[in-house]
Amino acid sequence: MGDNEIHVISHEFVPGEKTQIESGPFKGISAVISRVMPAKERVCILLDLLGGKIEAEVKESVLAAPKPRS
Repeated sequence: MGDNEIHVISHEFVPGEKTQIESGPFKGISAVISRVMPAKERVCILLDLLGGKIEAEVKESVLAAPKPRS
């Protein structure tokens, strides 16, 4: 990048991205982002529980921060 170029780093959740629940009763469980709902500051996640996939809607704040993207 040159001195006059702008480089934006996004810290947003992306469908298909793996994450981990960091608080609440499911703390420590891995999940996959299935849908992002920015107006509600919530995301839908897929959990592998009891041998099946379960979709749940959670606040973004209970998940591990998304990885920075360029």
